[in-house]
Amino acid sequence: ANSDLSIISIKAEKLAKAFRKDTSKTSTESLERITEEISMHPEIMKKTKISYKPGELQVVFHSSIMFDKENYKIKDDTQFLLDGIIDIIKIIDDKLQIVVEGHTDKGEAASYHDGSTWTLSSARASEVIERFEYFGFDPKQLISIGYGASRPLVESISKNGSINSMKAIQNRSCLLYTSDAADEED
Repeated sequence: ANSDLSIISIKAEKLAKAFRKDTSKTSTESLERITEEISMHPEIMKKTKISYKPGELQVVFHSSIMFDKENYKIKDDTQFLLDGIIDIIKIIDDKLQIVVEGHTDKGEAASYHDGSTWTLSSARASEVIERFEYFGFDPKQLISIGYGASRPLVESISKNGSINSMKAIQNRSCLLYTSDAADEED
């Protein structure tokens, strides 16, 4: 069973990398404009980390502002910020591919649904993707990936195996990537 999970994880990473490729100068210009526009909003900048390199824009929400423990529903104040980011992306280039990676911490999912960090992280990523659909993005442009606790944003387990709750909180988040849209199928 563990080998199946590693194969799925490898396939998910390849898929995410494929979506993050830059093949168009127009896309790079759009991502630069989106980055510039987001940087003009101090509230977004205060609660997110924006990383840009040609062909890829990454948005990471800080700490536990995105989700409560063992919950996949986006907090209201975070949804307001996420909606602002989505609106900026839609106005500048609504053809970009959107990839959302959901994350959890190892001790978090015990009382969630089936007790699986995979299920919880997938639900978180899907919840963010649903906001993009709400704003009118084509579902063909959207992908959600749940990494469970397999790829923590911050390592929260100490050498003796205990969970550092201050670090674990930072894993209750999603990463959002944008890149060129996939070729349209006929």
